[in-house]
Amino acid sequence: SLLPTSNSFTFSLFISNFFFAKFPFCFSIFVIIMPTASPMNTNLLSLLSILIILVSMVMSESRLQTSRRPILPLPDPRDHTFSDVTRYRITHYAINITVDMDVARATCNTPRIYGHVTLNYTRDQNRSLFLRLDTNKIGIGRVVLWDAERNVEVRRLNRRFEGTDEILGRALTIRMSGTPRVGHLRIWFKSWTNNMAINYDTDNGQTFMYLLSQPIHSRSWFPCQDSNVAKATVALAVRVRNPYSVIGCGEAGEVGSSANDTSEYTFSLHTPVSPYLISFAVAEFSYIDATENIRVWYLSGISDERREEAEIVGSMAAYLLPVASSWMGPYTWGRYDLAVLNLTVQGVEIPNLSYIDQGMHIMLRLLLVSHELVHSWFGNTMTARYSSDLWLNEGITMYLGMEILLNDSFVQSQYHLDRENYYGFSSENISEVDPELSMLSPNLTGRNPKSFLLSYVPFTKGWFFIKNLELEIGGLDEMLRFLRLLLKKYQFSTITTEEFMKEFKREYRGAKVEWERWLYEPESSVGVVREVYEKMVRRRKEDEEGVSKN
Repeated sequence: SLLPTSNSFTFSLFISNFFFAKFPFCFSIFVIIMPTASPMNTNLLSLLSILIILVSMVMSESRLQTSRRPILPLPDPRDHTFSDVTRYRITHYAINITVDMDVARATCNTPRIYGHVTLNYTRDQNRSLFLRLDTNKIGIGRVVLWDAERNVEVRRLNRRFEGTDEILGRALTIRMSGTPRVGHLRIWFKSWTNNMAINYDTDNGQTFMYLLSQPIHSRSWFPCQDSNVAKATVALAVRVRNPYSVIGCGEAGEVGSSANDTSEYTFSLHTPVSPYLISFAVAEFSYIDATENIRVWYLSGISDERREEAEIVGSMAAYLLPVASSWMGPYTWGRYDLAVLNLTVQGVEIPNLSYIDQGMHIMLRLLLVSHELVHSWFGNTMTARYSSDLWLNEGITMYLGMEILLNDSFVQSQYHLDRENYYGFSSENISEVDPELSMLSPNLTGRNPKSFLLSYVPFTKGWFFIKNLELEIGGLDEMLRFLRLLLKKYQFSTITTEEFMKEFKREYRGAKVEWERWLYEPESSVGVVREVYEKMVRRRKEDEEGVSKN
């Protein structure tokens, strides 16, 4: 009201006020200019405001461009994490959260998960001043040094965000001066609906939520060392309003009551796991018990068809669990539960629990249950080290999941599976992808690893590569012996493509394997997969001819 008015000046001031919200540094310039303005300078001021707006836009675009590359150097360029696990190692996460399932209040500004996480950390012998954790679009509150024995705060720690990147998120950098080498931190956090891990959906009016954190999305719902190598034990406590209930990874504890008509569900994992395996789901659940140790969850009040589907899934798991254990060794995770839900993917496996998409053809469902079950050994126990090694999780489980079904007499008597039809169909129904992602172990530096995970390459091409190795070394029994050897050596740890190749070459020195072609060359995957299928058909015919001659 103290400034002279004109149409051009009023318009420029209105526009400038809009940009002040976006580009606050402009405000300091106008604070200096405005008091000196006179009626004769209004046009000049208008032009100057437009000039500052244009400069602001250029500078903002420059910031957006540079944010696409991490400002911080990554400790390991192959790993999509800001965390340096050689300096600090998180050994345990105690996650204590509330989940908001009120769809009516759901907005971009409504936190859906909020609470705190207590981290057990160990620092290496060389004193490091900063601990960095991965985050992506989550809010961080206080960070404190925590006395776990007395359950009290010791003192508040300084923290800041660094290294903004559209794929990796931001590093939460915590100043650790004056902290013990082994200790505890507590961090308050909150995450929102527009999140890469949190999935909300409805099915016939029933709202449910589940987490999908693979490959690097754990950081989008709680601060962590989001790297497969950073395995840790977990204690998870989730509060939710009744009548919702929670299922999750690990051994379930007793359900407790909280204030405001809420219940608290607890889960514990005593075996260290990679962060992407920490997950839970919230819904109004019903369940059926397939065995004493296998329970199948489904949405309450949907339809009798969903219950029947849960019963079928339960009977499949009840039969396949002991069969898989006879192939790969004892199942060490305790219970094995499943949840039949309307998912955005076909299936997901976490310790003690598999999510299975509903409404699938029975044959696909059988293969999916077998595949997810095998992840209890290959994926949960022995884990791919980098995102570029994902074929070691998915290719091995595709191979074993299929072979378990094809070689079991009871399954064959019930479903009449044909080996060549399954392999032939899979070899024909694949599509080409980005050549840079067509090899089994691509260079994913600077790329979103989810694009590789969502392609068929680590699954189908990985499966056919393991089958190709089997044909080279003498059959299924020899392949099983090798995979058990790997599992024994790398259990509760991670493995790289190079380590797999080294172990194989040590065991089978005479095997002729085109390693470079399969693992590192951007060749058409359709061709190499089809070659394996044709080799398998020729080998079967040769075996049949040999039997007939004898």
